[in-house]
Amino acid sequence: MQSFIKKLVDYLGINEEELLERSQTPKKEDVLCLTKYPEEGAIASSFNDFDKAVKFIADGIKANDRIAVYGDYDVDGLTSTTIIHLGLKLSGLKNVGFYIPSRYDTGYGLNISILDKMIKAGYKRIIAVDNGITKKKEIQFLLDHDVKVLVLDHHEEQKNSYPPFGTDNCLIYHRNDVSAACLALVVMERILMDDSLNLKRYVDRMEAVNYFFTLASLAVFSDCMSLNVKSNLALAKLGLIYLNKGVKSQLDPFHQGYSNIAKLVDKFLDRNVFTYHDINFSINSKLNSIARVKGGNATNIGVYYLEGDTTHNGADILDYIDHVSIQKKIIVQDVMNKGELKDLNSMYLMDLSNNDVCPSGLSGLLANRLMDTHNLKRPILVLCKSKCDENYVIASFRSTEEYSLDKIIDDSEIRCLLKDHGGHAQACGFSFDRNNKDEIISKLTLLLDGIQPKEINNPYMEISFEDIGMEAFNAFESLEPFGIGFEKPRLGLRIKREFLASGLRKKHILLPLNDGAFKEKRKIVFFNGANFLDSNDCNDILLIGEMVKDEFRNTVTYSFKVDKALPLY
Repeated sequence: MQSFIKKLVDYLGINEEELLERSQTPKKEDVLCLTKYPEEGAIASSFNDFDKAVKFIADGIKANDRIAVYGDYDVDGLTSTTIIHLGLKLSGLKNVGFYIPSRYDTGYGLNISILDKMIKAGYKRIIAVDNGITKKKEIQFLLDHDVKVLVLDHHEEQKNSYPPFGTDNCLIYHRNDVSAACLALVVMERILMDDSLNLKRYVDRMEAVNYFFTLASLAVFSDCMSLNVKSNLALAKLGLIYLNKGVKSQLDPFHQGYSNIAKLVDKFLDRNVFTYHDINFSINSKLNSIARVKGGNATNIGVYYLEGDTTHNGADILDYIDHVSIQKKIIVQDVMNKGELKDLNSMYLMDLSNNDVCPSGLSGLLANRLMDTHNLKRPILVLCKSKCDENYVIASFRSTEEYSLDKIIDDSEIRCLLKDHGGHAQACGFSFDRNNKDEIISKLTLLLDGIQPKEINNPYMEISFEDIGMEAFNAFESLEPFGIGFEKPRLGLRIKREFLASGLRKKHILLPLNDGAFKEKRKIVFFNGANFLDSNDCNDILLIGEMVKDEFRNTVTYSFKVDKALPLY
């Protein structure tokens, strides 16, 4: 019988070189090589200069200038802010501060009212991370007040509308193929490790860089960076390695920071090893929750927490993060139950922009939940009211992989109506004047009506009952991480109705697979499977899901966990 790893590799189309690369531990240089000028993925201009960005920071440290880091409220913004802010403190700078904006009060990116307060407080240099590339007016405001600016950003540039980059007082280091946290990492690594800069040498600088790798690795997943980019793959793998080492080593000077990250995982005390699944579904989810529900200065606590700052009670911050994470789930479920989902033929719409039932920060999560719950095959648009300016609407646009939403909103007739936009093929966000709402909805439905969805070859990898078990689970684990550019295959299992129903336990299906050829315990898990059986009378069923490993009371079970089922007639 063909080994499962061979089947999986063939399905993914991986050659031997790629398989070897994924199985090896990467080197730091695979990430730090980003200091070299890229051929793609960056502003094609002479003013995009890594060495000048490093000099900008080094000069500020030597002059003991008051420096502020201006970040963003998502995981990439929190981690990039933490890397630069903590790195500056470790480099001996005393006069350093940071600011994380509120999604609901000041909104995304540099804000003149906040910058004015920074100027009056005596800040001489501003480092904008994960924002700034499109903020021409705000950067000019700083320059007019003799404040020097450095932008570390990975967002899409707007041609012919750059801020006045290119002078010693206004610099940018940009790539759009990696996260802002990755840019912050490579800059701060040079600041901490390059003796030629003649800066104060922090005694544990190597350990600091390792911790920054872990912080930056979180943003690889939160910002959906492509794992086909070698530096992103290397960063993701190294970050997890350092996290697992740092949590276990109480002698590591950044043990508190590592532990704080680990505590975001439910039942973390029961865990010996933390995984990519933990990063995606626990750590990043909870860090993003901070700014999705609450406004005000609450967003700043994320940086204190990630820095392991002992002047702020980490347990209290964790309690707060857990609280808003629960709030987030309650709000989304309530809107799911009460909101009206409209079928517009070419797409679905949930318009919440005329009330306050759903904070705009939850619109993307709500769209994803609606897609999964209702098994939507066409795109869905969720609209919420902007709390920063009630004249504007915040939109989250989601679809299956058959559509390319980024190309749709890039259409000139749509784009000219938008205030801001961003995202990728299956997940986009944008904002617009509410007076344009009906026109935008109409144009989107017309555009989608004329688009033939892409055909997806092999939407799932078909497996047999014999494939369920330890070998298959280990095969997937050996190829991790999965993500954008290297998606984890969904598995398809054909099963007879009668056999599936034999595992029915009230509303759930827990079907043991008893076979003497296997030493490990195996089963099929289909939560709420009774609903499917009640609503479908087919004899043949296709189960679609993934392989999972469950540990309970020293017993390990390998399960095929069903996400959805399709009747086969």
